[in-house]
Amino acid sequence: MIGQTLAHYRVTAALGAGGMGEVWRAQDTKLGREVALKVLPDDFADDPDRHSRFEREAQVLASLNHPNIATLYGLEHAVPPDRPTDSDTSPQALTPSRPPLHFLVMELVEGEGLDSVIARGPVPVEEAIPIALQIAEALEAAHEQGIVHRDLKPANIKVTDDGTVKVLDFGLAKAPQPDDDASRADESPTLTARATAAGVILGTAAYMSPEQARGKTVDRRADVWAFGVVLWEMLMGRRLFVGETVSDVLAAVLRAEPDLSALPPDAPEPLVGLVRRCLRKSPTQRLQAMGDARVELQDILEQPADARLRTTSDEGVPPTRPHRLPVALPWAIAGVLALVAAAFALLPDRNSDPRIIEATVPPPLGGAFDVRSLSPGPPTLSPDGSMIVYSARGEDRATRLWVYDLTTGSAGMLRDTGSARYPFWSPDSQRIGFFTQSDGKLKIIDARGGAPRTVCDAINGKGGSWNEDGIIIFAPGHGSPIHAVMDAGGTSTAVTSLDSDRHNSHRHPRFLPDGRRFLFLARGARSDENVVMMGSLDGDEPREVMKSETQAELVSGHILSVREGTLMAQMIDPSTLRVGGVPIALAEDVMVLPGAAVSVFSASRNGLLTYQTGVPEAPMALEWRDQSGALLGTFGEPARFGLGAVSPNGDRLVVGRSESSEDSEDVWICDLERDLWTRFTMDPAEDIDAVWTSDEDYVIFASNRSGPHDLYRKSVAGSGGDELLFSSPESMLPTSVSPDGRHIVFDQYTGGAGLDIWVFDIDTSEASPFLQTPAQESRGIISPDGRWLAYHSDESGRQEIYVTPFPGPGRRWQVSESGGMYPYWRSDGAELVFSDLDGMLIAAPVSIEGDAFRAGRAQQLFRIDPPRPPNPGFAPSPVFDRFVVTPPGVATAANTLHLVVNWPQRLARDD
Repeated sequence: MIGQTLAHYRVTAALGAGGMGEVWRAQDTKLGREVALKVLPDDFADDPDRHSRFEREAQVLASLNHPNIATLYGLEHAVPPDRPTDSDTSPQALTPSRPPLHFLVMELVEGEGLDSVIARGPVPVEEAIPIALQIAEALEAAHEQGIVHRDLKPANIKVTDDGTVKVLDFGLAKAPQPDDDASRADESPTLTARATAAGVILGTAAYMSPEQARGKTVDRRADVWAFGVVLWEMLMGRRLFVGETVSDVLAAVLRAEPDLSALPPDAPEPLVGLVRRCLRKSPTQRLQAMGDARVELQDILEQPADARLRTTSDEGVPPTRPHRLPVALPWAIAGVLALVAAAFALLPDRNSDPRIIEATVPPPLGGAFDVRSLSPGPPTLSPDGSMIVYSARGEDRATRLWVYDLTTGSAGMLRDTGSARYPFWSPDSQRIGFFTQSDGKLKIIDARGGAPRTVCDAINGKGGSWNEDGIIIFAPGHGSPIHAVMDAGGTSTAVTSLDSDRHNSHRHPRFLPDGRRFLFLARGARSDENVVMMGSLDGDEPREVMKSETQAELVSGHILSVREGTLMAQMIDPSTLRVGGVPIALAEDVMVLPGAAVSVFSASRNGLLTYQTGVPEAPMALEWRDQSGALLGTFGEPARFGLGAVSPNGDRLVVGRSESSEDSEDVWICDLERDLWTRFTMDPAEDIDAVWTSDEDYVIFASNRSGPHDLYRKSVAGSGGDELLFSSPESMLPTSVSPDGRHIVFDQYTGGAGLDIWVFDIDTSEASPFLQTPAQESRGIISPDGRWLAYHSDESGRQEIYVTPFPGPGRRWQVSESGGMYPYWRSDGAELVFSDLDGMLIAAPVSIEGDAFRAGRAQQLFRIDPPRPPNPGFAPSPVFDRFVVTPPGVATAANTLHLVVNWPQRLARDD
């Protein structure tokens, strides 16, 4: 091709391959300049998919205008001289010929490839940092326009003689499309349908992110990974991931951990930390934006050379990045907030203290904060003020715990924290305690990630606190006193005593600075009966501190609590806990979750405050879906819905419902044929978990109007009032009624820590345990013939579905294969449907011969939001032809996480 002229470009030399095509040096005969031509190979030209990809590359590159990105001059088409033209009618022209050439005209970048530079050995730190900074600036500019490179590697980076870096070959970049669908195989960042058939992987294996190597959808964080690999290779002078075959290299990418201790000793610790964050295998835990890398590299360059050296321990091992913020917090935090990418500003008041700074913290990329009325994961500041843990839904729609690092402005997801609620910190800010709804446990996880560890049972945890001696105090359930346990694990013991005549639960404990006394909320039947009390590990009699709808915290000599949505601070004597002085407003419109009796705020010991405003979840209408998950329609006005049950005849729905997060839940009945709703219970207390009798004459429900949740019955016809069937010091939730109407199956929470299945006999007005073991058994559902009970239990270490004879005794059979919760019987007793732990609905056929039970092969139906006990989020029709589904409303909720720096200065000014 050398010497040929394409359009007005004369080819002068071959420059090698580049992404999807060959690259040639050429002379632009019109403008008198040298350019690079990137030509589409012949076997691509007649392939529409590959051709369109080539054109997309041109559109991508044309939108980029940055000094560190090679410039695109144009997209050209030409017929080479050795090909017939359209006007040629000779016999040769009638024979098949090669198609026209399509090529990009690009800036000719003179200089050495970074791969050649690395091949000579490690790049000195003083040279590597400016190179890395320019690469970061190029990627940041591309990402800001929605463009992901997806094939970043040293061979695609050139360094000119004057030190300018040029990032080349965005040939694998993905341009934003109007109808972009990331699930399409031909748009996959690693494979296309045709490439798969040919055994070709698009991209370079050694620089692929783990998600890219697995063929998953990628975003800008794939470039962050590749940037980390390139930076490591510059510092080390060799490849990071190697292998004999492409498969070996990809396996190394997926499994091998980079040895960061091998990096040169003169590499600054912040630079090592940057490499570490770029090379985290989970994209959710990786550095989230190249702009953050750019800022960090600029900070390193601005330091004096002798201040960049890493300090080492006696063993010569570089220390980990410190978690704590500098002592001069108000000034250091300004840089932190810039990294957070939040719009912080001084208070608008002319007299505002300049050291008081306010900002907002964003949710995960593509996700949403998840603070639900009955399943909260409220944001909580670490004691040292360096991190915030919160519950959020990520791009995969699953809700887990996330940690926002204020020292870097990045958020990372903590794996294996699905169904987590009420997170709280260890006193050294290194670990996080939390409660899991799926298996009813109190667990601990390292704040930087890892596998969680179980501490003890906590079937429905309601908040915890941790002292310097390793003691955790917590509320194990919604009808329990406060318990205590060592963080090493064991059996918890009660440290408060519940006065059931006044309060139905103790919850939300907070240790005081002495580590022995603590505040907790004693919850009444109504919110105006709630009080904050002080308890003690030393056995002192608890005493009332103040009335409060929700929890309180003691920080900086003030007690913080929320009153009618306003966060107030009031002076308090730390020794006597006597409240005095005038309350001072710190924030307005703070989110309050009445169902959980918690306000969403948290304060650190060094002057940071975080709080949330807005609503926990948007009201949503109920959905009808068929067995495939297809939406059949919606019904009901948008509201917040609890547990629901379709009547045995399939024409009515009984469901818990509240109009807003400020209202207690009541039982409602809906006529499904007419979408006609009737409020069934009226008490201002909480009425939940309603179930039908088989004749549909009565509804059985639980209410906390007289203490912990008791069993009530009410006639559907409207005759008579709410009848108290059974009361107990322990909380109870009904799950099923026998076909003859005599037996009510219910879950009983023993001190909030144990969960067992009990049966109430209406004829004798007595209750007795049906399944009571060290495991957690719940959700007992009697079969239509009254002979069997399906339930879920964690006796195997995770929730599974079992069936056993009713009223027993007899053996049990396991139905689920990989986790299950919330079983329902089909009206003919021939099938069970339940949810797995991730929200996939499963149908399992069953057969019964005499006293023998047999479950068939299960079939997946469709996915809903993962179950959040005590609400499964779905209720089937009697014949399983359609399902009522409760949308979570999390992604559409309007809520904002706020951060206030140095809030005590406002108290000093107002005092």
